Amino acid sequence: MTNETLTQREQVLNHLRNVGPLSQMECTRLFSATRLSAIVFDLRSDGYEIDMERKYSSKGRPFGLYHLVTEQRDMFGESK
Repeated sequence: MTNETLTQREQVLNHLRNVGPLSQMECTRLFSATRLSAIVFDLRSDGYEIDMERKYSSKGRPFGLYHLVTEQRDMFGESK
């Protein structure tokens, strides 16, 4: 499956799983997705544990770096 056939949500999840942490700037550049926080909110609602680490650019500007901590869990905390 190519990036063109995956949803932005699927692209973000695949990146978090297979590549690693993702920032908003990377997300916009790679997937043309401008609302990474909304995608992360939806993934969290679906049971994925995603942490956000506050980082600072070389110019001192803060940004969030999202990490996938655990795969999808059901309402009882069990892996799906």
